[in-house]
Amino acid sequence: MALAERSADIRAEADLRATSRQAGDLRSVLFLTPVSTAVWLGMIGVAGAICLVAGLSWWWLPVLAYAVLALHELLAFTVFHRGLFPSSERVARVYQWFTIFLGDRADLAARGDLTEGLFDGDFDKSIEQATRDKYRRIVELLGLKPGMRVLDVGCGLGDFLAYLKSLGIDGTGLTLSPDQQRIVEARGIAAHVLDFRKPLPAKLAGSFDAVTLIGSLEHFCTSYQMRDRSGTDEVYATVFRSASEALKTDTASGKVFSATLHSSASGGWTASDWLHAYSFHAHYSGLYPRIGDFDRLCAPWFEVEHLQDTTVDYQYSSIASSRHFGNFTVGWTARKVVAALLLLVVNPFAPWSWIYHLRRSWMWQFGGMDLEPRKARPAHALWYVHARRETSRP
Repeated sequence: MALAERSADIRAEADLRATSRQAGDLRSVLFLTPVSTAVWLGMIGVAGAICLVAGLSWWWLPVLAYAVLALHELLAFTVFHRGLFPSSERVARVYQWFTIFLGDRADLAARGDLTEGLFDGDFDKSIEQATRDKYRRIVELLGLKPGMRVLDVGCGLGDFLAYLKSLGIDGTGLTLSPDQQRIVEARGIAAHVLDFRKPLPAKLAGSFDAVTLIGSLEHFCTSYQMRDRSGTDEVYATVFRSASEALKTDTASGKVFSATLHSSASGGWTASDWLHAYSFHAHYSGLYPRIGDFDRLCAPWFEVEHLQDTTVDYQYSSIASSRHFGNFTVGWTARKVVAALLLLVVNPFAPWSWIYHLRRSWMWQFGGMDLEPRKARPAHALWYVHARRETSRP
């Protein structure tokens, strides 16, 4: 046994010496003497040298480009609170990222819903049941009946719309992502690529009994506006105005439901906290409304009929399910590996998406994985039901 071990050691040592000698020979040929380098280049020829340089440039320039752009974006955001890319493009990219790495199987059991379930303190409930209970509760809050029409702004993969369809309620989805539009339409549900921050198209005006915004309002303003909140009031006011215009004049509902994350104070943040916050900016390009904003900004068209804090439900939804977008497992396939490599070349902010994912920045905003965090949560999930004022009816 000792002889066999000694023989193996001798062979390993010989292999190591051979490898070192080959590496040294290669270094001497390529790098140590200009003469050797010239000889090597002469061997491959001018055309070969040009091809080599072009190949290396093609490989490295995209890497350098996205690194430089990401650095400039970080500096621009930190110093000037301005960025290099339109917010709508960044939002479309993040949902493309989720569609690729979460999968496109649009059902409750396969990561289709990208927001929270409703546990109501019953944490023995499955995430699928909690999601169905959320949908049921939204229908109750809005007073929806079969035959009514609902406009779902930021419809995702269409899970809520599919639930409405099962009840005989006609839903129409709005999204910024063409990929999501195709998935929703494949389920036999109408969907449009439309930015709800812009004036409502005439074809949608006065057509719906209720409007829902489930996890979408976080994307309507951008992180570039965080310093002075310039323009945010106008954006949210436009949303409430458009929602009012979308509602029928003679409906028994006439309500708007929003499930939105709201920001609280950022006092006492550490460098790690700010890195988490920047990961959100680079990944989502969104800005949370502040607690109390909606009460004030909806007033010309709506009054607050219902307000509910679902922060713990959102936090536990991420903890309980590896399919939840805030704490998911990728489930790597050849297609996803290729997509990840391509995104590194064409999207300079793809690395931030992975930093956000690997550092669990989503869970940070809820105080981590503990349902009773040791310090104040940076964000709260709030459900609002806005009832249209009689004076705001057309």
